[in-house]
Amino acid sequence: MKLTKLPEAELDALRARDRFFDTAAAVEVRLEPSHLMADAATVTRTGMSRLVRGVARRARRRPVTAAATAAGLALLLMRRPLLRAIRRTL
Repeated sequence: MKLTKLPEAELDALRARDRFFDTAAAVEVRLEPSHLMADAATVTRTGMSRLVRGVARRARRRPVTAAATAAGLALLLMRRPLLRAIRRTL
């Protein structure tokens, strides 16, 4: 490298160093717990709304299947309380 280009190279190195530290500072801010939680909430909200729209679309296409599935899930979730209620009546 010629000596005439050395100051230019040093200036380029300083600019690159400044960009690096700016980027590192931005990454540090993005990794704060509050930002991570906000990002996670956004991703979850987006994914859930997409899931709900898909389920609603399928339910409109096949309402009987959707009703049977909902009834099966309800029975699965309520099996213990239902069993306790049945045992009390016997």
